[in-house]
Amino acid sequence: MQEYKVFTAEHDRVVSASFYKDDLLERDPENLNKMKQTLAQFASGAEIEIMDPEVPRTFLLDCSGSMRGRTIAATVAGMVEMGDALHTAGTPFEILGHTTSAWKGGRPHKEWLEQGRPPLPGRLNELLLITVKERDEHWPNVRDNVYGLLHPGLLKENIDGEAITWAAGRMREHESPGQLIVCSDGAPIDDATLAFNEVDLLKDHLAKVLEDEASEGLNIGSVSIESGHGYRQSAYPDAQKALMLDARGHSENTASLIQAMGAAMASHERQLDAEEDALSN
Repeated sequence: MQEYKVFTAEHDRVVSASFYKDDLLERDPENLNKMKQTLAQFASGAEIEIMDPEVPRTFLLDCSGSMRGRTIAATVAGMVEMGDALHTAGTPFEILGHTTSAWKGGRPHKEWLEQGRPPLPGRLNELLLITVKERDEHWPNVRDNVYGLLHPGLLKENIDGEAITWAAGRMREHESPGQLIVCSDGAPIDDATLAFNEVDLLKDHLAKVLEDEASEGLNIGSVSIESGHGYRQSAYPDAQKALMLDARGHSENTASLIQAMGAAMASHERQLDAEEDALSN
């Protein structure tokens, strides 16, 4: 198994989703209203009960190109509804996203070529990590940031393992890290990285990160967003399934995602019960 490494992290960025929302507004001041009107048909109207509302939650959203279209629209709509419910329940929460700044490697790939293509270079793309809502931010003040995820130039490739490490590091900056909820529609994919390394490099790294973080005590729940067409098997074991089916109405797809998020959050209580049972035996 190839050891995971990064060819260069020089071009990695952390950017607020407000940047993409503001860019959409600069292009057309009516864009935000147009998006809200379009997403109204994705609203589920579901009653959301937050299990263990005192437990902080961090949501990490897959913002890869395969999420484009109705999938990212349902994810945004579902995140707005979930954010409203968490805010009402008084639950501390953070919303993050992850993708890359370029297709097929961008600047790291170009620099690797210029250096003579050394073998097994490791990760060859530039990370784009997105903050939608930071934990200490007031949800009503930043609620519209989530619409920045609908920016047409945002969704590219996904390198999940490093994104989870980044999210976990942010969580541990707080006295109570809480629970991480990862929402993904498959496995990590980056064409440049996979073309010039062992083909399972990103998937193996994700599995190791999940194992290491769990051994460090981080509670991780996951949601597998599935199209129903057998596309991209989930890399997350025991993920809660959210079905995004063409035969369903948009609101039904959003409801499926919200239900899966709720089930993933409830896994925190199941893990605590299992730990208590282990201690008592």
